[in-house]
Amino acid sequence: MSSKKDTHLQTRLRETLATVHTQPGRIEHDDELRDILVALYDTDDPDELWSTVLGPYLGDEEAGLRNVWREHAADPSWSLLDHPEALLVFERADRDRERFRQAWPGPASWLSRISDA
Repeated sequence: MSSKKDTHLQTRLRETLATVHTQPGRIEHDDELRDILVALYDTDDPDELWSTVLGPYLGDEEAGLRNVWREHAADPSWSLLDHPEALLVFERADRDRERFRQAWPGPASWLSRISDA
């Protein structure tokens, strides 16, 4: 994705996360994680990605995601949840688990935690 497209997607992710994160001031992007996760989608157009995949998923899962970030407010130790890219993590873990697992750059123990959330 080009830099301009990256910025557009980052803005949408950040704005969405700010609606569920109880401490929006803690939100910061992880460009490396974003690049890894965006590569798992079949499009490099952020508008198409948003309208056909992310927007519908985040709308369908909004209540569950709010609960995840409500728990994060009580125990902010899981820093992944301070990154807007966490929204991509949950979507890929739900909808393309095998490719997500193969690409996951973080500790293997976090995969279980993601699945439990």
